[in-house]
Amino acid sequence: MLKKIKKFLIKLGFIDLLGISLFFITLIIAALFFLRESSYVYVTLEISSGNNSFQNLWFYKPTDWYIENLKINMKNKDLFKIDDLELIDILYYPNLDFKISEQTVFVTLKVKTTFNKRNNQYLYQGQPLLVGDHHIFKIGSTVIPGVIHNINTSFFEPKTQKILVEGTLENEDNEEIERDAEVRFVGVKNYFIDGVNSGSIIKNNKGKVIAEIIRIDKSAGYKEFIYNNSLIKIIDPERKQANILLELDVSKVNNHYFYRREDKIVLGKKIPLSFDNFNIYFKIEKILD
Repeated sequence: MLKKIKKFLIKLGFIDLLGISLFFITLIIAALFFLRESSYVYVTLEISSGNNSFQNLWFYKPTDWYIENLKINMKNKDLFKIDDLELIDILYYPNLDFKISEQTVFVTLKVKTTFNKRNNQYLYQGQPLLVGDHHIFKIGSTVIPGVIHNINTSFFEPKTQKILVEGTLENEDNEEIERDAEVRFVGVKNYFIDGVNSGSIIKNNKGKVIAEIIRIDKSAGYKEFIYNNSLIKIIDPERKQANILLELDVSKVNNHYFYRREDKIVLGKKIPLSFDNFNIYFKIEKILD
């Protein structure tokens, strides 16, 4: 048998031998690639359409029409019909600002990966998954681009805690006022205040309460102006002032509190509060953690 194989190889030319060698080398490499030990990891990323916000389709964050196309249990399969990518969680915080239509959206993907021990990296389709890197995943007809926030071997909900903050609503943050050097308005329009009361809550897309009005003290708004070299204050029936005690559900990162994972809780910060059908901006004046 060995003699027959030897005679057969002698009859082959150099090109034939080279082709056969390349075939078997390719076969071995392919076998090593497809038979590598694989494992699933959970990748959480904040959706964005590119590294450069000026080149983004939706100016960094996705809009409602895009979010509507994201569905839990969306899957991809590899060549062996095994699930290699699955969308298992979507978390976002509704934003009703009439000036901004984008949302902050986090998704968690269950990803079939191989582990590169030399670099201590997980690989998906030959590409490394790196925290802080912008990565593009494709599931069916949907592309999911974003910045990777964390990579874990198991899925878990992010830890949060409750804190109390106190502050006010200011008209320059919540309405567009034609500047008049002779008149100053104090307080915001009634339609902002009338919809906010003790017990008013804000929820994320999963129904979890992320903000609650614990106490709100309302008082009359007014306008003031100079008349005959005197400062005149007149009650404005269309406005009210509000001092608010607010309970926030926050995450803690690097010893700082964050509301909605992105709004740092610091004195003087103005954070958006998106209630059922309107949005207001709240200025933090005291932190009571």
